[in-house]
Amino acid sequence: MSTAATSTKSTATPTAIKKLLANIPCLKPNGANWAIFKMCFSSMIKVTQRWGYFIGLKSYPLPVDLNQLTTTEAKAIEEWEYEDSVTSYLLSQRLSDTTKMHLANCSTTWEQWTMVSKDYQAKSAYAQANLHQVFLEMWYAKGANMREFLTSLCYKCKELAAARVQVTNTEYQRTILWGIPSELATFVLQLLLSILIINKAASVNLDALINQIYEEAD
Repeated sequence: MSTAATSTKSTATPTAIKKLLANIPCLKPNGANWAIFKMCFSSMIKVTQRWGYFIGLKSYPLPVDLNQLTTTEAKAIEEWEYEDSVTSYLLSQRLSDTTKMHLANCSTTWEQWTMVSKDYQAKSAYAQANLHQVFLEMWYAKGANMREFLTSLCYKCKELAAARVQVTNTEYQRTILWGIPSELATFVLQLLLSILIINKAASVNLDALINQIYEEAD
């Protein structure tokens, strides 16, 4: 490959990379968005045909004789190192400065991704448990807008689902009952009891229940 061709490749690739990364979220230091980050980032990397560098399939091209490199071997090593450095650059664009420093001793993209995955999988589990607990403890502040509170519960539940934090219908009902004023909670309990009396196996339509609370609150 000519010098001119190599120069074009070196300058064009990062430009294309930046466009591909535009909609990829940055990985939060606490790991709260690890699941969605991993899904979006890996999908993008696979499109660029560089995923092999992350999972170790694109291994370093070891020469036959470590003391005497052939021209072909030297070229293969140079190309691999370039591609691996570009791939590492992709990852670094969506990491915090603290995480980048933590990866400073890693020599390949595969080592970096292995360390990131290990660290953030653990952080994600902790963050998910924390997010789940925060949802369960949400409550209506006296004097606030009841519709806004119930709407915030709905949005928060969807955010948790996107982060792979599951909130069961029972937990959702419990959060509503604990979070709203006592007089409304009594009203909701009566509704739930009525549903159980009519059909013990019936599932509660939470959207319909919230609409009933809206009407009662108004």
